[in-house]
Amino acid sequence: VRQGQVYPQRGPGSQGLWLPDHHLRRRRRRRRRRRRPRRTDAPAIRFSVAARRFRPSYNVTPGAYLPVGTLRARAAGGEGGAEEQGPVIQCMKWGLVPSFSSKTDKPDHFRMFNARSESVKEKASFRRLIPKNRCLVAVEGFYEWKKDGSRKQPYYIHFRDERPLVFAALFDTWTNSE
Repeated sequence: VRQGQVYPQRGPGSQGLWLPDHHLRRRRRRRRRRRRPRRTDAPAIRFSVAARRFRPSYNVTPGAYLPVGTLRARAAGGEGGAEEQGPVIQCMKWGLVPSFSSKTDKPDHFRMFNARSESVKEKASFRRLIPKNRCLVAVEGFYEWKKDGSRKQPYYIHFRDERPLVFAALFDTWTNSE
């Protein structure tokens, strides 16, 4: 038998397969490095009351409600302003109205709805949100528009197997006078 070959043992009291020592050592090391998460390790995901505002649609535009994953409930006006830790799914309007906007202004969700990774650190309205106001948005796909002369051509970006795309996003809290 060559080193590393697996073969059934024969004889009284022998059961199963024989594995050489070096193979067992390699297996043990792998098991130590890769710990399977226990059910208790995963935090419970809560859904905010505002999550009911979401209505599925094939064409979501800025100003529409989307389900968003965050790590704190206070972002969507948690009860009593208490900051709770842990993942929360809540609805937010797509399009950023910065918290420093005047409360009498009409919210313009089309003005800032796309924070590109290449320029997010250049704009003050986005840069200040990066440390603590990050979230995740899951979608089936999105359209990227390519200008071809005077014409704009939409391209639908999605996974072939219909897995959801998850975007990194930024959020802010703003309350108008209404």
